[in-house]
Amino acid sequence: MSVPTSKAADPDYNAARSGHWLLRAEPRFTRLLAAVAVSGIGDWFSTVAVLGLVLSLTGSGLAVGITLTVRILTYLTVSPLAGALADRISRKAILVAADLARTLSALAYLLVSGHGGIWIVYAGTFALEAFTALSLPAQRASIPALVRPGNLLRANALDQAVLGLVMVVGTVLGGVVLAALGARAAFIANSATFLISALIIATIRYPATARSVDDAEPAARLRPVIRRSPQLRIVAAMFALWPLGGGIINILIPVYGFTVFGDGRTGIAVLYGAQGVGFLVGGGVARRVGERTAVAAALGFVVDGACHVFVSQAPDLAAGALFMMIGTVGAGVGNACAVTLAVQAAPATVHGRLFGTLDALSNSVLGVSMLLGGVLTQVMAPRPLGLAAGCALTINALLFGGLLVRAGPRHAIAVVREAEETG
Repeated sequence: MSVPTSKAADPDYNAARSGHWLLRAEPRFTRLLAAVAVSGIGDWFSTVAVLGLVLSLTGSGLAVGITLTVRILTYLTVSPLAGALADRISRKAILVAADLARTLSALAYLLVSGHGGIWIVYAGTFALEAFTALSLPAQRASIPALVRPGNLLRANALDQAVLGLVMVVGTVLGGVVLAALGARAAFIANSATFLISALIIATIRYPATARSVDDAEPAARLRPVIRRSPQLRIVAAMFALWPLGGGIINILIPVYGFTVFGDGRTGIAVLYGAQGVGFLVGGGVARRVGERTAVAAALGFVVDGACHVFVSQAPDLAAGALFMMIGTVGAGVGNACAVTLAVQAAPATVHGRLFGTLDALSNSVLGVSMLLGGVLTQVMAPRPLGLAAGCALTINALLFGGLLVRAGPRHAIAVVREAEETG
């Protein structure tokens, strides 16, 4: 007869209780997360500085729109290739190489001088985002390879929390560096963060995993896995359709802060800060979901959509920021749970391609939606446009969230086992 132990004495239980315990229990994941956080903060330094540089060179909102569109649409061309590479060669090598390439690409903005240098901004943005798109499938596919299966949801939740922390810290520090030292210092700092990230990742010992060798192998092909898994098809549809409303929301956030609520640049900063806090809190909520991952994903996305409806009708900045934060909590929970469900529904040999495909889908639709949103802001007032976008998000969440809950996890697990056995 075994002697029962208390939960407090169980290291697995302690590892599940908080992000602190998870970081101690999964040291390789901790290093990956640290690298992501360092380079992410640098990204925000650069984002603030690049947009300021574009406006100082051109004074044109169109030029800003082109810059943002270049960033988004880069994923359409690079992500499918990046996903295939992440399943074929060392993910660690991809991450280190991409960081070293970004170390150099981030310095391209230092070559800009005068209005004629705007093409350098576009080219530098394309190069920087291309290497980022190259790294993302390898980074996301690394998480299930570096943590124990029982900690996967908590790891994805902590990843969302770090995203929020990076947004808050990066925006604040980026503004401070830009104001105190200028744009050149921000670009150099961003380059340095990529070098630091590469050095951290170089210390991670990746486990030996099966690699995709031939696309003819059933376990190495993503398309048959998606065909056999209703859960994976639903998650892919959610990732593809959410940006239809999400891209418009991205365009409206600075419009809300600057014009609708009348608080200028402070309003924009407050709304982005509210998003960062929301992701931070959402990550903490997601790791307490337990076994009801599909239900939590559906509810999280419904909350996200509904709160954007409320933001569009908010009477002032404080109410708008509150609804923005609550909605982003829902988005953080939904993202963490949906990514976990997708990973559980596919064998490890296609995880790179899975994330590459999802990135290409979501970012290409997001780019088109942002362009459409920019056009619509010329013919519609911000509040009705935001109301329509929020309703679109809510309908998408209700429809596909309901289908996701009905699909359940058991069939997905059976699909993975079948694919692995066939492979």
